[in-house]
Amino acid sequence: MSNDRIEHSAGATTFVGPSAVNIFRMITLANGLKMEVRGMRMTRGRTCYAIIKSEYGLKGNKQRVLDQFLPLVAAARAEVEEVAEG
Repeated sequence: MSNDRIEHSAGATTFVGPSAVNIFRMITLANGLKMEVRGMRMTRGRTCYAIIKSEYGLKGNKQRVLDQFLPLVAAARAEVEEVAEG
């Protein structure tokens, strides 16, 4: 499936496709973990910390997991944007 990038007149960008959905999920998990590091909880279910650790195999406390996860998010996001532009 191809990734489509849609530019809106208001300056927003929409990415369409399965990999773009995965990137959005990763960004949401990263933002949730940032809030958990500050002491907040996003859900009554599994925490973003637990989800990230189990799905991405990262180890450590919340801050260390966040420090390891942010580069993964940035790399995946750059890859999707590169595919969308190319």
